[in-house]
Amino acid sequence: MRILLIDDDKLSLKSMRNALKLHGFTVDAFLDPVEALAAFRDQQHELVFSDIMMDNYDGFQILRKIRQENGDTKIILFTGFFTARIDSIIRKMGATAFYKKPVPIEELIKHANEVLSANETATDR
Repeated sequence: MRILLIDDDKLSLKSMRNALKLHGFTVDAFLDPVEALAAFRDQQHELVFSDIMMDNYDGFQILRKIRQENGDTKIILFTGFFTARIDSIIRKMGATAFYKKPVPIEELIKHANEVLSANETATDR
């Protein structure tokens, strides 16, 4: 399974990418959301993890663009600036899950494994 990871925090991006790779996932990691969206169009990503608060693009825009490209892709958003309003918007937009930073690595792995299992089950049918 291929995962797209987007975060403008270099240290956070690196730690999440390394943890996912250690668990056997193929990860395309980007600091720049525009580059990440271009990669999404070129690759088959079943799961996207994205920060919300970034320069020149935010996670909501990424969520909308990815939904337009592929409505089946699972999208998990995270931010260090959680508010009830953000939570409400995320739920209405159809994100798979949401985390407050720092993102618990165990939860990233858990969600990645759930998506992988669901994809394998769908393929077996």
